[in-house]
Amino acid sequence: MGWLRVFALVRRFYFNYNYVDSNLPYIHSLFFRRVQFSIRLVIAFLVSGFLAYGSPLKNQVSQLIFLIPLASVLVIQDTVGLTVAAAFQMLTTLVPVSIFLFIVQKIGLGYHDYLAAEIILLIVSFFIGFVGSQAQSRKIPLVMCAVFFATIVNQPIIPSTLIFQIFEEFAIGICVSVLVSLIIFPAFVTMDIENRVNYILLNLGEMHRLIVQSFLHQDQIDAQVLLTQASTIEQMVFEAMSSLQTKLAFARFEPSRLLQRIFNLKRKNIIDLTLSEQENLVTSLFLYVRSMQSMVKQCHFNEYHTDLTRDVRESLLNLCSCQSIIINNITKHTSITKGEFMYYVSDLYQAHQKLSKTYRDTGFHRLEYAVISGTTIKSEDYLGHSFFLFQIHTIAKLLISVTTTDKKKVVEKKRKTSLKERLIPKWSRILVALKTTIIMGVGSIFVMVPSLVTTFENGQWIFIALCMTQGDTVGGAFTTMRMRLFGTLLGAMWSYITYLAVGEQIYPTFGMLVPWILFFGYIRSLPNWTYTALVAIFTPILINL
Repeated sequence: MGWLRVFALVRRFYFNYNYVDSNLPYIHSLFFRRVQFSIRLVIAFLVSGFLAYGSPLKNQVSQLIFLIPLASVLVIQDTVGLTVAAAFQMLTTLVPVSIFLFIVQKIGLGYHDYLAAEIILLIVSFFIGFVGSQAQSRKIPLVMCAVFFATIVNQPIIPSTLIFQIFEEFAIGICVSVLVSLIIFPAFVTMDIENRVNYILLNLGEMHRLIVQSFLHQDQIDAQVLLTQASTIEQMVFEAMSSLQTKLAFARFEPSRLLQRIFNLKRKNIIDLTLSEQENLVTSLFLYVRSMQSMVKQCHFNEYHTDLTRDVRESLLNLCSCQSIIINNITKHTSITKGEFMYYVSDLYQAHQKLSKTYRDTGFHRLEYAVISGTTIKSEDYLGHSFFLFQIHTIAKLLISVTTTDKKKVVEKKRKTSLKERLIPKWSRILVALKTTIIMGVGSIFVMVPSLVTTFENGQWIFIALCMTQGDTVGGAFTTMRMRLFGTLLGAMWSYITYLAVGEQIYPTFGMLVPWILFFGYIRSLPNWTYTALVAIFTPILINL
């Protein structure tokens, strides 16, 4: 049993899967996840570097071999889904661009001809800007174009397959990054969503309990104290939910159902929801619980409220207790039999029915008393309390429905996009493409205009810098430039130190770059340092390799 526990702990740590009832939370802390990412980054760099400089590839394209480790550190991301998504977006852009530029070179367009090369570059830049949905996915294709056009205009002898050689280096680096993400401490978006959903469910259960207790209080001040605690939990839940939609988009690049079956084998007999269904569940629960909170804030703690809470207290607390048991069982990894779980579901259903009957009887007696005594019931009291209990019933029904695993799920077919919708101009993408075209046109003059080429001996770095500093907004572009300048300064300083220490020796250079990449790989996971750290990582790779 001891070895099995150790194996389970290692598996959970290696695959970044965290149970909410884990007694070793520091193993799954953000610190360890950042360390794991920096290790993946270093291994991707070493694998791609040894593949480039320790294999026959070095003799094939010796001048462009540095693109392999460069692409590997640019593409690798925090999770497998993000890495595969970045690789997919870049390859879908690189493949048609490579084929087009190969045809251009074959027929001789742009070869030592500034005007023709400039026109072709602008066409390709517009295509990349239109196809690339994000600035990050546009950078590597634009760098490839910059390298290609700077070469065909200025180099006297060029191989006919130059563009495919450049594409080969990028493709090898991309493949290395994907494989390393899958093998070394694989962090799956699927597991992240599972962890977030369990965390949200437990906090929503606690928030629900606090709101019910505040509703049952006779004193409004005591109720407000509990509502304040519920508001704190609400903020925590909102922060956890804010990125769920984005993560779902990247989870489609992972075998989500297979991963769920592997890691949730013990819980499959009680609940088996897809990631999209889990997101819908927590979103619905969040809206219902917030509606309950709003109703309690608007409640009048008068005689009607006192009489109603006295009558429904026992039934309501019993329902909340059954509901908490359900949530605890579907979030924790400890396994129970399906029969035991269905017994808890049956208790929840009976508690729901009992509360409904109690409220109906209370309402009937209250109405009967009002008719006999001639008193009036204020509509705002009746409607507010009715809506609160309606949300209670809706939450109970929702939990009962999602925990039923015997029903066959109907898979909804995605609506196909019509030809008319496809032909509607996407003006936002067109504007981004035009901006990309202008930037590339300005940057290209430093490597294509003969007079400027002689003036700026290293004009290709200006061109590449413009490719790498693009942003979706004006403020984003300025922020990216500022981060790039700082990252370039840091990277250049370490590059100079590396050159002084080991000169141009390849493997000692790898040894000097490893601690640098390890440190900035950790820094790269910090929200405000992502791009600065990335530039600081690839700058010494460009200079020293």
